Parts: sequence; structure tokens; C-alpha cells
Amino acid sequence: MTRCSSRGCPRLPTRRAEKYQAKQAIDGFFVRLGDLVSAGLVFVFTAWLALGPLGVARANVALIVLWIVIVGWIVHRHNALTAERAAAEAA
Repeated sequence: MTRCSSRGCPRLPTRRAEKYQAKQAIDGFFVRLGDLVSAGLVFVFTAWLALGPLGVARANVALIVLWIVIVGWIVHRHNALTAERAAAEAA
């Protein structure tokens, strides 16, 4: 099995062909959407909410904590799906 970087191939319990189909969607849409959302948040924080550097930093920390919680849930779900798949293949 070939090892991939986290951006190179998604860490999903799927077949190889499905991973490369998903990679096109990730590269073509989700990465650019993330860039757009990031720029939009900086604009909202600085222009509309008039947050200074300290306010932007605090909002950034809050978003990081939210992101870590979401990633923790995804890892938990991934482990559950992987265990189900391994059990189904063993049976």
C-alpha cells in the first residue's frame, strides 16, 4: 500500500479509485472554498466588526477550538467506520 500525504489522498475508508475521484473534488472545490472563507472571515473581523489585532487573534483562537472539536468528531467517526469495515471483511 502506498502512503500518501493528508492532502494527497483523503484518509477515508474507501476504495483506491474512490479516493482519487474525491481528490479531484477536494482540489478543485474545497481548498478554494476554504481560501474564500478565510479571506471572508478576515474581512468580516476587520471591516464589519472593527476588531483590532487582539480581537482577530481571540476570534481565531475560538475558531481553532471549534475546528479541533470538529476534527475530533471526524476522527471518532472514521475509527468507527474503519472498525465496521474490518469486521465486515473478517466475517
